[in-house]
Amino acid sequence: MFDTVRVLHDADRLLCYTSPMEIKKKNIRKDIIPIAVTVMLAMLAASMYVFTFPAAIIWIGILTAACFFTFKAGSSKAAILFEMISAIFCSLFTLYFSELINIAGHDTLAGYHSLFAYMNRRIYATDTVICLRFPIEMIMILVFYLILRIFLKQRLSLAIAPIPFLLLAIANYCVYTFRGSELLFSDLFGAGTAAHVAAGYSFPLMMPLTFVVAPYALYVLAVRDLVFTGDKRSVRTRLIPCAAAVVLALVFIPVYSHYTKIRPVYAYQDQGSQANGVTVNFLMSATTLRLQKPDAYDENIYSEITSYTGAPVDNAPNIIVIMNESLADMSIYDDLIGPMSEDPLPFIHSFRSESIQGYAMSSVFGGRTANSEYEYLTGITTYGLPEGMLPYPMKINSETYSMASYLSECGYHTVAVHPYMGDGWDRDIVYPLLGFEDSMFIEDFTWQDDDMINGYMTDMCLYENILSRIDSDNEDRPEFYFIVSIQNHGGYSGEMGIPDHTDYVSGDVNYSEDINNYISLSHQSDTAFEYLINELSSRDEEYIVVMFGDHQPNLSFNSLYTAAGGNGWLIPYIIWDNKGIEAQTVSDITSINYLGIDTLNAAGIPLPPYFEYISSIREDIPCINSAGYVSLVSADMTLSDLDRIRGLQYYTLESN
Repeated sequence: MFDTVRVLHDADRLLCYTSPMEIKKKNIRKDIIPIAVTVMLAMLAASMYVFTFPAAIIWIGILTAACFFTFKAGSSKAAILFEMISAIFCSLFTLYFSELINIAGHDTLAGYHSLFAYMNRRIYATDTVICLRFPIEMIMILVFYLILRIFLKQRLSLAIAPIPFLLLAIANYCVYTFRGSELLFSDLFGAGTAAHVAAGYSFPLMMPLTFVVAPYALYVLAVRDLVFTGDKRSVRTRLIPCAAAVVLALVFIPVYSHYTKIRPVYAYQDQGSQANGVTVNFLMSATTLRLQKPDAYDENIYSEITSYTGAPVDNAPNIIVIMNESLADMSIYDDLIGPMSEDPLPFIHSFRSESIQGYAMSSVFGGRTANSEYEYLTGITTYGLPEGMLPYPMKINSETYSMASYLSECGYHTVAVHPYMGDGWDRDIVYPLLGFEDSMFIEDFTWQDDDMINGYMTDMCLYENILSRIDSDNEDRPEFYFIVSIQNHGGYSGEMGIPDHTDYVSGDVNYSEDINNYISLSHQSDTAFEYLINELSSRDEEYIVVMFGDHQPNLSFNSLYTAAGGNGWLIPYIIWDNKGIEAQTVSDITSINYLGIDTLNAAGIPLPPYFEYISSIREDIPCINSAGYVSLVSADMTLSDLDRIRGLQYYTLESN
């Protein structure tokens, strides 16, 4: 009798070892609601993938099939093995779909139908080091999962682990749609600004819905019926994932450190998604937010040139500077969009005989307006700064030398103007630190509903308000107005209610709707500028007017790495004096950081030592932006000038 019982007991043990995992088909009638949801989600995702990335349907098939079964680990050892497999599956799922959403629909994917084929042909073939970032991302996902496992049960940990990575991927997708470049850590400093302007954009919601949300919902339905024997919240079940997380972290640190030393951060178009991956590129950008002190840095030099105190200038003219949102001359793209049906900037172009006009290189494209403001007002280029550094919200927290502070010393009443929210890029904080005595934001303007286009104040309404304020001011000092317009802000899709909307390019041109909307907006800027010039022409007081674009609009075709070449940086500038100025059309290209010097020269204001210092660099390097520079001197002298630039950057952004 005893032997019989022992044999039966051993048989039960043998069954446990030979069948550690149990897979059961679900009762469809009993689970009709989750099964129906599963089928609908699968059809939604598959309908999108079949026309874009058919290979992704394999994932949908696996997830859908898993939803029809219940998986049970019958022993502790089987549960550990099953957990390892589930964790790896979680990381692969997260990695695949976070990658997919950020390159789906991009022109670079034309002709590719699977993510692996695209990566193999476009990425690995050119740089095998990039392969490292996939294990880096997988380890990050696994470590996060293991941390969750210390506190939560496995099914809940599996469901939560992909969320931050997928949300980051969706955020990157939205930022790319918004401005045509990657999401960087520094964008967190401008999150409030992004929230304000996002309402003006139309985001194609089907992309994130079918490329991320639907697969994730299927994934959650698949893991909800995993059953693990021994998944209790004991000391043992907490220590195992904790120890595993530590081991993986020790592997992660040297691999990530090695990768970041040999790979750059990408901040334009979809280069970060392609080369570094969304998560890795985002984390890398967080480590580049502080400047390194240059070699042979001498703080006394910069302290001396910024301590100069200006004196009131006799017969000083009023100065109005307009940084016009997204103002660009699309005629430079005739080879891409064809000749336009008519000139959208007839006044500006006819104005060449009465003004100084030319092109300047901006350091930003499609966004980050505040960096153009910073370059113009301080004269400091953003060349060489870490990718994504935003001086306004990140670095300017004390009084900083600028054109505004100098003109204030010269007896000017200095006013900064932006017809939108004052907290955008922290302007309400930064402007006083740059030396502006007063500022005007949206609440200080008078406007009606028809003074808005797409939710933004028109240039015409902006100029009417400025002239009204000038006329009502009782200041006995010359005025310096620094105006940042907003009319031409993107997005440019759909019906925007633009007066005198014109089809400047043919409907056969790609993105013709966006292009025609933008060019119609720029025509409104041209008309408003004509109004302002006519008003100032008849005034007895002298006015210097400077207008330039902050950057080009993101119109898909004109990004920096397309056939447009370097033209994506070009913006026009105009300098005019109502008392007459020696007109010239400048063929040589300058950069925004030097336009402040041109403004002071046109107004007859002596350059202080600070701007003389920058002007001396300009003699050697007449054009410099975030992408590069033009040098007229030897390599050794160029390096010396670049060291001077880095010293000034470091002094104003880190040590001042």
